[in-house]
Amino acid sequence: MYLYNVQLSILFISGTLARPERRFRAAFANALGATCGIASLVYIGKSSDIFPLFDGKDWETTRNLVEDYVHLGVILIAGLPIILHPMVFFAVSLMDPGSLILCVLIGRFIKYCIVAQLAFTGSKYVKLFGSSAEKAVEQQGLKKKE
Repeated sequence: MYLYNVQLSILFISGTLARPERRFRAAFANALGATCGIASLVYIGKSSDIFPLFDGKDWETTRNLVEDYVHLGVILIAGLPIILHPMVFFAVSLMDPGSLILCVLIGRFIKYCIVAQLAFTGSKYVKLFGSSAEKAVEQQGLKKKE
């Protein structure tokens, strides 16, 4: 599952760098895709009792954020680079499905906008890493072999 996310992230960042003027459109498309998957989880969560899968101390922070802040908690968690499955199952009993799906869409859109903006603006600074390494080599008195 994590490898799949890495591949999608690489494609998203590559697409952002190739067409930076479309970065917010790409962010919305990614958020919409993630939200479609979450919509199916909401349906599963409403129609079955899977809550015991996520009982335990590992998911307490997620559960507490959802229970204490409801909509804002869902948006916050959806904006983080973590899996959303536990949050969906915690929130499905507290929120109606439409607002849960909308909050996930908003949170994921915010996340992908931030990632796209960082990829777009951060790529300008990659050249600084190379020049810093060359200066460090010069300061050490080492020369490159040609």
